[in-house]
Amino acid sequence: MHILLVEDDRDLAREMGEFFRRRKHTVTTCHSLAEARTALKNGGGDAPEAILCDANLPDGNGVDFYCQASSTFAGRWILMSGAHDDHRLAELGDAAANDQLAIVDKPVSLRELARILKIA
Repeated sequence: MHILLVEDDRDLAREMGEFFRRRKHTVTTCHSLAEARTALKNGGGDAPEAILCDANLPDGNGVDFYCQASSTFAGRWILMSGAHDDHRLAELGDAAANDQLAIVDKPVSLRELARILKIA
């Protein structure tokens, strides 16, 4: 599986990326929404199958990114949130009820992320 990881905490992003790479998945890591938008736009034949995105990033909000990009990206989404993001996540309403979007609270275990993505 090709995963687009959007996380501004570089240590956490490295840990998450290594976890999925050890399990033979491809990971493209972005530390901002601008990088993530570029990666999606330029993905071509190597487009991600899942996006793991922090809800609170230096250049914007992962919820906004989901709302803008989910109509063109049909893969699986996981929005990772700290408690301070609850008001923005509530705006998603019933979207989280579908199988394409999961919302998890940080800290979240790497095994839990793999379980949600249905990967080994």
